Amino acid sequence: MMPGHDQHDDRRLRSDDRPRWGLGERSARVRAAMVEALSGSGAVRDPAVLDAMGRVPREAFVPRFWSLPPPMQAGTPADVREWSVQDADEGAAALDLVYDIDRALSIRGDPRASGPAGAGVTSTASAPRIVGSMLELLELSPGMSVLEIGTGSGYNAALLREMVGRHGSVASVDIDAGLVTETAVRLEAAGYGDVQVVAVDGYFGLSERALFDRVVATVGCVDVAPAWLEQVSPGGFCLVPLQHGGWHPLNRIERSGGRISGLVVGRAGFVAIQGHQAGRSPWPHAGPLGPRLEVEWAALPAGLAAELQPEAGRETVGGRPMWDLAYLLALEDRRTAFMLSLADHASSAAVDPGQGRIGLVGPDGPAMRDRLLEVAQRWVALGRPSLDDYTSSFTSLAHGAGREAAGPAVARWTVDRVDFRQTVSLNIGD
Repeated sequence: MMPGHDQHDDRRLRSDDRPRWGLGERSARVRAAMVEALSGSGAVRDPAVLDAMGRVPREAFVPRFWSLPPPMQAGTPADVREWSVQDADEGAAALDLVYDIDRALSIRGDPRASGPAGAGVTSTASAPRIVGSMLELLELSPGMSVLEIGTGSGYNAALLREMVGRHGSVASVDIDAGLVTETAVRLEAAGYGDVQVVAVDGYFGLSERALFDRVVATVGCVDVAPAWLEQVSPGGFCLVPLQHGGWHPLNRIERSGGRISGLVVGRAGFVAIQGHQAGRSPWPHAGPLGPRLEVEWAALPAGLAAELQPEAGRETVGGRPMWDLAYLLALEDRRTAFMLSLADHASSAAVDPGQGRIGLVGPDGPAMRDRLLEVAQRWVALGRPSLDDYTSSFTSLAHGAGREAAGPAVARWTVDRVDFRQTVSLNIGD
């Protein structure tokens, strides 16, 4: 039990509602190590979140999955392997992968499809680091009601159920009916049978259960759906991984009176949403660039290369300045593909921060390279804005989008999404 939590705290489920599935002592040890790693790294600080993650057996929801073998964090589809925590020979290694705080696990789709590893995946179990971070950002308390968009493995729904306690409620929707059936069985077996799981396009929410204190999407969304805003209670909010180029900054979006506002509260990347929003990205070439053999590389300017160096130990994730610059790039250029890259049908250019270089391919590659460096210079001139220096407002496209945000700002951009026009304002400096 985490310090500071009484054993009779309403947040906890009753003892007869506790999980009944797990791999015993070894599972408990590896799970405790995961919690210690999350806490020790500062990735998750909320004792209630750490407590919940220490109780829910993640392997109950991902008994079989696809992943790169350790220590690989990036690779090609040929490197991806299927794993089972019940395997007599490799079960222990699979369990270690399940509780690796930085590893997302593929559970649906074709992980060996052409393109970068994971390109054909339609559902994953997000890495514990991002799961814990999102639970903190939701600011949950006992008795709350939560709607999850994207059921996936069910692990996150089980954690939500732990967080809201026996007087709270959790509903989860997913467009994949087969996945919903499997996940409902796993939730029941793990002691979370009162989580309502419904097969429906998440775009429409779950009106029969509204209102909800929180709506959280665990899939990469092209837009915030009107239904989510209608189904969240006054004073509540939506937490949405909102597509921005080829990645998904976490946006806290809430309605106050007639205004819908958003703040970037975290960094993330998710599997793209299916259903109504699918294929409607404002960035037509969004997504990781596939391997190219004919890349022409050159060194980045020394100052920029130094600024974009990855965080020690998290080279595949990259440093915060890289994410900050990538946010501006997607606002400035709709050819943004993934992070610091531009692409069209025949050409591309990309920054490789780890190697301090910039590469290009195709006839328009040189112009794209120059554009990347131009946006980097603009980022420096603006004072190197970070994600939390931006605010957003959302106005309905169905009603002519209305007026853009008023008031002082260093710069503004608009992004027309599916239902809303997002106006992004940069609010630092004079």
